[in-house]
Amino acid sequence: MLRFVIEFIFCSGLFYALYRLLVEGRTSMRASRAYLVGSVLLSVIIPLLELPLYPAETIFYELPVITLGEPMTVAAAEPQAAQTTVDVWRVLPSVVWVLYGIVVALNFGRVALKLRMIRRLRRESQLTFYEAYTLAESVQIKEPFSFWRTIFLNRDYEGREREQIIVHELSHVRHLHTVERMALEVMRCVFWFNPFVWVTASALVEVQEWEADRDVINEGYDVYEYRLLIFRQLFGCKADVACGLNSQTSKKRFLMMTDFRKGKLSFVRFGAVVPLVAVMVLAFGAKSAEAEVEGPEVEVVQSEQLTPDEKNAEVYLAAGGRIFFDGEEMTLDELRSSLEKLRAEKGAEAVLDIRTEAATKMGAIEDVKLAARQSKVLRIRYVAPDKEIDKVLPPPEGDPNVPYDVEISEDLKHKKVDFGNLRVAKNNLLMIAMNAAGKILTTRPDGKLGLVELAEVKDIVKQFIDNSESVNNSRKVKNPHYSSFTWQTIKRSADGEVHYPVSDGVISIQTTRDTSAENYLALQAAIVEAYAELREELSQRIFSKPFASLEGYDREYVLQAIPIKVSEADPRLPSGASK
Repeated sequence: MLRFVIEFIFCSGLFYALYRLLVEGRTSMRASRAYLVGSVLLSVIIPLLELPLYPAETIFYELPVITLGEPMTVAAAEPQAAQTTVDVWRVLPSVVWVLYGIVVALNFGRVALKLRMIRRLRRESQLTFYEAYTLAESVQIKEPFSFWRTIFLNRDYEGREREQIIVHELSHVRHLHTVERMALEVMRCVFWFNPFVWVTASALVEVQEWEADRDVINEGYDVYEYRLLIFRQLFGCKADVACGLNSQTSKKRFLMMTDFRKGKLSFVRFGAVVPLVAVMVLAFGAKSAEAEVEGPEVEVVQSEQLTPDEKNAEVYLAAGGRIFFDGEEMTLDELRSSLEKLRAEKGAEAVLDIRTEAATKMGAIEDVKLAARQSKVLRIRYVAPDKEIDKVLPPPEGDPNVPYDVEISEDLKHKKVDFGNLRVAKNNLLMIAMNAAGKILTTRPDGKLGLVELAEVKDIVKQFIDNSESVNNSRKVKNPHYSSFTWQTIKRSADGEVHYPVSDGVISIQTTRDTSAENYLALQAAIVEAYAELREELSQRIFSKPFASLEGYDREYVLQAIPIKVSEADPRLPSGASK
């Protein structure tokens, strides 16, 4: 939010500076009005844009993710002592939002009060209806003004003065000045903190008055006589509201009656806005194209470019349940036999690529994973058009002593995982369940179980894992509903060690057999991206380098500080039983 505020103020400031330098008094009144209103709208829109204009980045994820075949035993979490201290930095954003909302409400209340006064004034005035406007006359009207199609006028004006005032206010009505003023008034109410919105609104009032004055002069009225009328309005009575909102004049108004000359290059001057907008879009509204996801040190090439010896074995699962292994259709039993041969030929280097149609059900995928585990082909890769996700499966059920002789990622080499006796405290287990319809159920930051959108999963996982903070020189848990941490010793150099609060959190994914492969892979990608961002943030914070560029002990530091711990329970519900 702070970034938006800064970029919004910066954009609006640039637009206003360009107006003063190149546009003011040098282009038509219509073009100036359009510029002023449009510049505020663009200043809001540009920081909100996320146009994929920059080349895609290649992100290397530290994979695989661990999957556990056995269900976890969840132990009750020990009660935590109530915290008596108030975290000012966590409360401050809420206070700021409340104050912001109060000021916005007061601003809209001010506008509503003025509108109510105008409505009451119209109701109490004598109305005369004309084809182009309605004339409202009353002794209560101190200064003439117009609002929408109604011109408000004091009965004291007579003769040529009356005619000139009506022509002036009719110009406001004809050019729909009230619409523009109301639009910027709303912007001032919402974005009251931006000074350039206020000065732009004042500049718009100025241009509108110039335009109305020019229309009066073009009707043939004497300039000197008209100036005397304006002086009478300024100094003969107290200024009130013009166009129903405000009245601002300056000496420029008198000069513009006779000295306004639209420059020969006015179109070129106004065209200077185009490169300015382009620069601001590139600076504030553009982002990198969708990231290309690769595994570490894996070159992504088309399958047909690989020789038979280099190509991974591949299973393709059609939505109807048909199984194809390396292009040949077969049953599950035949697949299991083929995988056993693959394991015998390639040993721990055997990798099984799993490709699916979007509508393929998780039940079919789980059957293939079970066949792979039974065949001891523990390295698999989900391959989708826009992503690849590597995983290491646990050993076959009933055979927990099978050694992990597969080549696993560095973060798994530092400690052994006891799959049979893994116990996780309740607050350290984040269950993420997805049903057949793609609905996601998990624990929200407030500790309540509820439905969330896929776009929320990444942030929830990050908050769950990154749940410690330094308070008064001690490390405490941020959110009592999320994971605790354990101080672990990490080698920082050949002779030195550091202590780091490593999260005790484990992500547990639960699907049904009717969950689609498309939704499942999207969920997996969100979780993987969360871990990748946490590692990237830690790398930048500690070493001021991208995680992909770290080597040696620096890389080991990040890997051990943020280990990937993801459990994936087998779907338990039969087909059609999900809700």
